[in-house]
Amino acid sequence: PISLSFANGMLAKASRWRAAVGAVRCFSQVTISQDRLQEFIRAELSYFASRHTQALSLEQIVEASTPGKVARLVHKELPFRFAARIKHIEAVAGWEKQLELKQLHEIFMDSFSDLRLAEPPDTQESALTVDDLKEYTEVIRSVRKRHMPVVALLAEAVRKMTLSDPWMEGDDFQSWADTFLLSRISTEMLTSHYMAVVDWHDSVTEAAELLGSDHIGIVDTKCNPGKICEEAAKTVQAMYANPQCPKQGHDDLKVEVHCHSESGSEEAIAFSYIPKYLFYIVRELIKNSARATVEACEVDGRRSLSERPIVVTVCADQ
Repeated sequence: PISLSFANGMLAKASRWRAAVGAVRCFSQVTISQDRLQEFIRAELSYFASRHTQALSLEQIVEASTPGKVARLVHKELPFRFAARIKHIEAVAGWEKQLELKQLHEIFMDSFSDLRLAEPPDTQESALTVDDLKEYTEVIRSVRKRHMPVVALLAEAVRKMTLSDPWMEGDDFQSWADTFLLSRISTEMLTSHYMAVVDWHDSVTEAAELLGSDHIGIVDTKCNPGKICEEAAKTVQAMYANPQCPKQGHDDLKVEVHCHSESGSEEAIAFSYIPKYLFYIVRELIKNSARATVEACEVDGRRSLSERPIVVTVCADQ
């Protein structure tokens, strides 16, 4: 049996190891086989998966405003979430026989291993620079690239699991899919925030100019919900006006956005939030309203679509 504490201790030094064909060697010339390393990884996986993960708060994201702080946050949180996702897949009976689930499992195993074999430099957080984190940044960049097909793979896995013999009962299946997607939001938030903060502090990129001074990584400290609702409304209207849309010919769909604040200024409605997530939420709400409105008009022809505007109201008392 493998000692878990020993495995943790070995992997704590893993960022200083480099894989060779069939072996991994550290500076003290202690050599272990690749199979042995994989045993350590599995021990780590069991340890991290057994720990309960807490939901990330916006405050945690905002506080991780420097390269050092965001690196420590990612290094602390990401392995727990990837380990939980791996065990989540393994909880599905017969997952090894489902191609997309096997591919998802491999993606998360590779990313978990990469993260456990990488570590930010062991210095003060405030002292870490973008240059200090170059190797760690490449690991995060590689993880993000590897995870690009995750949503498509999950969608195909869900499609097959619903069409073939049920792998789970209805409510259990919905809960399984919801948990997977919620976990993905957290990990996507962590890695995208890491890259945004690093780019912000990297003088050779244009990220700082593009984001503006009101941004801390992916967080806009002056997020304007009114403008985001207007952008979401335009997107949905364009989608329904598109001839390729299944519900084509509805270019008369109207979405009105009204903003009200105590000061009378739309600009006064602002708060700290992640704009792209707010946009996704509002867009889905408007899409649902648009679909219901179109279907209502098809059933009841007494009022045209232009006479049934979708109204979005954004208001604040201060």
